Amino acid sequence: MSDMSRRFALHRGQRVEYCISKQYRIRAMLIDDDSFGCLGIPTPLEMLKQQSVLLCDEVTDLNDRLRRSRSNVAELIEMNQQLAAERDALRVKLAATEARVSDCLRQAGLDCNQISGLKRIAEQVDMFRHELDQARKTLAEYEGGLSRGTA
Repeated sequence: MSDMSRRFALHRGQRVEYCISKQYRIRAMLIDDDSFGCLGIPTPLEMLKQQSVLLCDEVTDLNDRLRRSRSNVAELIEMNQQLAAERDALRVKLAATEARVSDCLRQAGLDCNQISGLKRIAEQVDMFRHELDQARKTLAEYEGGLSRGTA
């Protein structure tokens, strides 16, 4: 029921109560109340017509609200379907990204192992070079000692 209808109904309801109480008082005084129809006191038929108009307005208002609500629900359903499709696509992307990250981590582990092996080999090469340099020095000293001794 719209605010205007409520105000009118409240005003009308107060008026009806007033009219009913007047009619009872007038009847108690044994005065014919039919002559008071011209004073703005609604007849039962007029009251029923007014109530019917108010109910029709309320039904129209409720139908409008229902139509808007149905439209809103349809929009929400469509939005939900779009979001669900987007969510599913993102889940597929996430699974692919997780697989790629896993492959990258596995490859990084293999590369790390290979690098560690190459570092050990490089250390061994450096150690052998150092030993070779010392062996050459020793050989040069030995040959130098021999050449001084024979000369």
